[in-house]
Amino acid sequence: MANKLASDQILHLLKEQGIDHLYIQARGDHLILYSLEDEEKINRVRFTRLSVNKYQLSMANHKGRWEKTPFTGTIPELVEMLTEQLSFVLAEY
Repeated sequence: MANKLASDQILHLLKEQGIDHLYIQARGDHLILYSLEDEEKINRVRFTRLSVNKYQLSMANHKGRWEKTPFTGTIPELVEMLTEQLSFVLAEY
C-alpha cells in the first residue's frame, strides 16, 4: 500500500512538471522509475525506502546498474531535486 501511494505521488509530481513519459515499477523497498525506448525498458532512477517517509536516491549508469547517490529525503524533496538539478536523468530520448 505504501509503495502504491508513493508511486502515485511521484508520477503526480512529475506530471505537474510536464514529465509524462516515465513509468514506475515497485520491487520490495524500491520504486524504479523507467522509460520505454523502442519498446525497451530503460532504468532511470530508484527510490529506496529507508523509513516511513524517507527515501534514498540511486541512478542507473550507462549499463543500467544502480549507483547510490548521497541524496535522501521525502518523495517531494527528491522529485524536486531530480527536476531542478538532475533533469538530464529524466530527459526523453
